Amino acid sequence: MALNDSEIKKIAELSRLDLSADEEHLYAQQLSEVLGYIDQLESFDTADPVHENPLPEADDEPRPGMELKAFLGNAPESLDRFLLVPQVKKSERS
Repeated sequence: MALNDSEIKKIAELSRLDLSADEEHLYAQQLSEVLGYIDQLESFDTADPVHENPLPEADDEPRPGMELKAFLGNAPESLDRFLLVPQVKKSERS
């Protein structure tokens, strides 16, 4: 599936990319190749997959887990029954 210039420009706009004409041409080729691969995958019949050596399925039975004290003991920091982790995103309030 080939992408035209207007589709590439729309994708670049949605992605907030400022592309040169050369980059638009390059990305049009690359994205068209990716979409071609996807078209190939869609042509395969996956309605009835055949497995010569299916993987064994484990029983779905509950098993005892690690004791809470031992679990929290492995953590760098904890508070009550919870793990304390470093803040990833700054709060909007701070």
